[in-house]
Parts: sequence; structure tokens; C-alpha cells
Amino acid sequence: MVEFSKTTSIKDIEMTINSISSFHLTDLNGVGDQTVKQLNRLGIFNIVDLLFYLPYKYTNKSHITTIQNLELGNKQVIEITVEHKETQNFRRKISTITGYDETGVITLKFFNTYGSFLKQFEVGKKYKFYGDIKHSSKGMELIHPEIIKEKDFIGIYKEKLFPAYHLTEGLNQKKLYQLIIQALDLLRLKTICFEDNFQKYIPSYCYNIEQALNILHCPSISEPIVKLENFQHNAHLRLIIEELSAFYLSILKLKNKNLTHQSYQLKNPLRDLESSFLKNLPFSLTNAQEKVALEIKNDFKNNFPMKRLVQGDVGSGKTLVSALAALHIIQSGHQVALMAPTELLAEQHFHNFKEWFSPLNIQVGLLLGKHAPKKKKSILNELFNNKIQLVIGTHALFQESVNYSSLALIIIDEQHRFGVAQRDALLKKGISGNIVPHQLVMTATPIPRTLALSAFKELDVSVIDELPPGRTPIETVVFSNTKRLELIKKIRKMIEVESVQVYWVCTLIDDSETLEAESVEALFRNISSIMQDISIDFIHSQMSSEKKIEVMNKFNQNEIKILVSTTVIEVGVNVPNASIMVIENSERLGLSQIHQLRGRVGRGTKKSYCLLMYQEPISEISKKRLEVIRSSTDGFFIAEEDLKLRGPGEILGYKQTGDINMKVACLFRDANLLVKAQEIAKNIYQEDKENAHIIMEKWSKYQSSDIKN
Repeated sequence: MVEFSKTTSIKDIEMTINSISSFHLTDLNGVGDQTVKQLNRLGIFNIVDLLFYLPYKYTNKSHITTIQNLELGNKQVIEITVEHKETQNFRRKISTITGYDETGVITLKFFNTYGSFLKQFEVGKKYKFYGDIKHSSKGMELIHPEIIKEKDFIGIYKEKLFPAYHLTEGLNQKKLYQLIIQALDLLRLKTICFEDNFQKYIPSYCYNIEQALNILHCPSISEPIVKLENFQHNAHLRLIIEELSAFYLSILKLKNKNLTHQSYQLKNPLRDLESSFLKNLPFSLTNAQEKVALEIKNDFKNNFPMKRLVQGDVGSGKTLVSALAALHIIQSGHQVALMAPTELLAEQHFHNFKEWFSPLNIQVGLLLGKHAPKKKKSILNELFNNKIQLVIGTHALFQESVNYSSLALIIIDEQHRFGVAQRDALLKKGISGNIVPHQLVMTATPIPRTLALSAFKELDVSVIDELPPGRTPIETVVFSNTKRLELIKKIRKMIEVESVQVYWVCTLIDDSETLEAESVEALFRNISSIMQDISIDFIHSQMSSEKKIEVMNKFNQNEIKILVSTTVIEVGVNVPNASIMVIENSERLGLSQIHQLRGRVGRGTKKSYCLLMYQEPISEISKKRLEVIRSSTDGFFIAEEDLKLRGPGEILGYKQTGDINMKVACLFRDANLLVKAQEIAKNIYQEDKENAHIIMEKWSKYQSSDIKN
């Protein structure tokens, strides 16, 4: 084991870390190219991955239970003398063994066995089996049990709980376990070692990393199974608390790095644009909007650039808050760029900001990839000469030909639609030496606190947790798609009597036999054939930008009554007269996505409805999820429930959570340890920068194979 002292250099530590991380799987006995491929499918690329591939379940195969004492529904080991054996061919081949011990008789059944299967068992001899105990009209039964060999019973199963791992095709539990045992032996023999420079910070957790891994892979029968399976054993906690602390150290490092940059200095404004802007609004800001706007204003007072994420539920007024941020930059003589994920949303933002900013004599520009060369050249010249103070666009904003005069703030709308590289590409357009633009990223997809911490750890987080007054309540109804015809009749009547407008969303663009979801155009034809005198159109992401904008403008002007669409309309589209949202195959969408779609209605004065259709049969988990969305309009509650039911990757839509690259910890499961880990990390970072670096490097190396692959 490496001992760390004041004279230990970071280079020495990195050599040790690299040495263990680069140890090859093929150095283990029994590992060839095929096994390497199987391990890779499990995310195991080196010895460290193998050691941190922890069991999800444990079984006690060290104790023999007599037939008389067997408990129904539990898995147990029995030892019986074979009395009779036979194979019967019904609809499938069933091999049966009848056996006994000194307390009773039991029947064992094996399904779909090969021809010589029963030859391995001799009548009159004793054998051990492990499996679920059932009861039938003929007495006790063991269904397709595991055959336990004597060498295993006195070897790997003796006085130990046997671990179960998630597997892949071609790799069984015993083979994987044997490979992990080899890796543990390398630790024991000091062929490889884990540097343990963290133990002194957590004296209450008495294990070092090597001891913790040995307990988790090879626990004695005295260890509590429930704690092991729930990742609550002290051996788990020992690893989790260090990994979370390393995670927090990386956050501190990122934020400290940001402090070394300078921000654009905001001069004393010649005129107070904020006051003029607010006076022109026909409403007042909510308390939540004022709070977040003040947080941003205070960020601008710092000497280092702002990096802030603003979360807000659908319709909470995030765009208005971003407008206030933009005004502070513009009145100091600098420029702002707002990047939206779609041209449709960029156009809508352009019209809103132009309406807000034109009375203030602020020039707002729109830069899209579809612009003709002449128009694009004119916009680029105005940007370069600072005649455009706010430019709105999509990916076109960071193309090579785009140059800004003084880009001091970038605003990213619906940030989860962009990669980090795209955000950085726009940021670089405003970097001048050590001066870096402020960053404001926004999302209308409520993200639970733990996920926001993981996915956007370098950002400060603000939450607009209040909706403006006057929003029309939305009634959500869930029903089977077998009632579609009945629904169409009701909607037709509402269109004729109340002149309502309807979004009708399906989940796919092209026909799919696998998912059995109707495509947009097929659904459009279906509804049009039933309501021939109603104006209906469709929109989806494969259409040209011009066509999409044309259709949306017609819908906005009430020339279209029913708009059949994909989820392309989930973000930013604002048609106050639209009061009905129908979602086909709603069980296939994430709850946050359904909540986003639902937020497209309820923006006017009419009673609004969100009608969720599902395809039968529907699973229990889908029923639970739809009940959550039916019973709540709180986006953050819905996101938390969706996280519990579907996991972090599903919530964010992309692999943006730190959980994906964590070896042992899970931010959601281990939320109760976050405060403790944060305190430990803060103390280490303040008192021992070198050790902080070592701990971060250590866990970064442990996680590197997952990240690279």
C-alpha cells in the first residue's frame, strides 16, 4: 500500500493511479478476446472497473435446510438422495427428480433439458440443490434449481454470502465472480494497490478501500443482507462518501477556476433601461422572478463571469428574466446572444424581444442558417459594428464567419438540447484574453436538485418556483386509445360551439410496427377523413423551417383548428387560444416531456384540457407514471417522481448526469450523504490543496474508462 507523506509528489501518485488503471483484463486467468468483449458490454474495461462492479444481490448457499424445515417462497439449499428420475415430453421437455432426506420427500423439476441431462445423477447418491421452494398438490417442489457441486459448497459458498451481479450474454455468475476474486487477490498480494489518502477524514468509517471491496464482494454470512442489497452497509458508505467528496472537490475546482477569469465590466448606464422596460409591461413580476433577477444582477457586480442556470416551470416567466439580464449588459454598451434549439423557437423569441425592446431603441437581430447570403452578410456586419445589441438564433450564432463587437452575455435556452461543445463554441466568440462572457442557461424542464448538481455542477442554480397569476388551470384526463372516436366527436363539438384550437401530438414521425404508434401524417389523414369540414394541418421536425413557421403562424392566427404534431411543439410555442392538448401513446413519453407539452395550453382565458391516451395493455409502472401527471401540475414534483420511476438518464434525455460516470455513488440514492461529503470536500480544499488534487485525480482515473467509452 502506498504511504502518503508531505514529500510524496503528485507525479508519484499519478504513476500509482495509472499503474492500476492500465492493468489489463487479459492478465487474468481465463480472459481471452471473447471474455473481454463480454466484460466491455458491462462497462468493465480494466481491473478497477472489475473491482468496482459491485453485486446487487446476495444469497446464503452455505447452509443446508432439511425438507421438513423448508420455507415456502424462499431460496434454500437442500441435500437429497436421488430416489427416482425421468424425462417427460409434454409441450416442452421436463426432467423430474424425486429425492429424500431424513425428514421428508421432495420433487425437483427441470425444464427444456438436453438429452443426457439426468445421466449426471445416480439413484441412491446424494446431491445438493439451491432454488425456490413451491408447494403443489403432490407436495414440496423445487423448480429448476441450481445444482451445487461439492467443491463449491466447501469452497466459494462456505461461510460466505454469495454475490449476484448483473450479467450479459455468455458470462455467468461463477465466471464473473472468479475473475473478481483474482482481482481481489492482486490487491491482497500488493500486485496492485489503492492509494488511501482519504481515511483520515472519515475515522467513523473504519475500512480502507481494499477492505471495503473485500467485504462487498466476499461478505461473511454474519453481514446484514438488507444493508448490503440497499447499498447501506458501512463498506458501501466508505466508498460512497469518498467518491461524493471527490465529486464536490471537482465542483470547487471548477468554480475556483472561474474566479481566475475576468468578466466584462458593466459601466454606469447612461439610462435606466430596466425601469423603462418594466413600466411598459402590462403586468408585474412575480416574487420568484424578482428574486432570480436580483441574483443575476448581483452576479454582474462580481469581477468574475456569471455562470448561472435558471430553472422554471412551464410558463413561469424565464424569458422575461433573461430579458432583464440582457438589458443590464446592453445599457453598458455590450452585446448579448441568445441561442435557441430550433428556428421555430428562435423566431418566436425574436418577435417577443423585438416587441419588448423596440420602444427602448434597442436593435434586435435574428440570425438563422436559412438566411440568404445577402441578408446574412448584412446581419454579420451589424453585429461586428455593434449595431445589433441583441442577436437571437440557433447554431448559426457560433459559425466561423460570425464576429461580435463586444459579446458580454450568452443566453442558452433549453440548454439540454445543446452539447457542452456547442455552448463553449458560442462562449469563445466573446472571449478576449482573460475576459470571458457571462453565461445564463435556462430550462423549462424541471430537474431535481441532485440531478442539477450532477449535470451542471459548474453552474449556480436559480429556481423560478412561482407561476404568474391568471394562468388557466388545466384538467388532465387519462384514457385508453380505444375511445379515440368518441374523443374526436367531442372535440368536433367543442370546435363548432366554442371555437377552440387543439394540439394533437403523436410520438413518431414514421410508421413503426414495433412501437405501434401512428405517424403524424397517418394521424392527420385519419382525423381529416372524420372531420372533413374542420381546418387541420400537421407539423414535424423533418419539414423545412419555412414550412413549420408558416403552419405555426396560421395556427396562431386561428386559421387552423387542429394541429397534428410531434413533440416539436413542446418548447416555447405560445398560442393563447389553444386550449386542448391530446397526446397519443402518452405512456411512451417521460413525465417531464408530457408536462412540457401540457404547458402549451392554459395560456388564455378558456378552460383547458390535457388528454392523455395510452395503448393497451399498459404496464403497472406506466399506470403509476400517468397517475402522477394526472394528479399534479407541479413540474418539480413530477420530475422527482419520474426520477424515482425511470432514473436520471431518462429525466435529462441525455447522459448528462454524474451518476452515469460514478463507480459506486448515486446522487439520488445517496442524497442523505451529500451535505456530509460537501463539508469534507470544503475542509480538504481549504486545508490541503495537494491532497484535494490527489483525491480528484484518483477518482477521475477510476472513472476514466467509462467516460472514454
